[in-house]
Amino acid sequence: MSDVIVEGLFLLGAAISGGVLAIFAGRSSAEVEKLKNQNERREKLVEKLLKQVEAYHLLEDLYASDLSEAEPSKAVKTIKTEYRNKVVELHQCSRPEMTSNEAKKQLHVIT
Repeated sequence: MSDVIVEGLFLLGAAISGGVLAIFAGRSSAEVEKLKNQNERREKLVEKLLKQVEAYHLLEDLYASDLSEAEPSKAVKTIKTEYRNKVVELHQCSRPEMTSNEAKKQLHVIT
């Protein structure tokens, strides 16, 4: 074969290879963008959930304080423990373990 034909075949091969690489690069950048968007949505959801954990602990503190005032023989911590046990028994759910302080710490980590 002549040099022109060989050179043309190499150029054609390079063009095809470049096109294939461009297609895959375009796909992967679109996938990366999709993953970034999913990650941002999940971070917002985690932030929202951590704020809810903190809010529920504050609500629990308020209710336990009011119940303690109504029944002075029980301490606030005792009332919280009793009601947490009662919720687990009645609803067969997991016992809340994350504290308000832990939620605040995690909020500072992600924000």
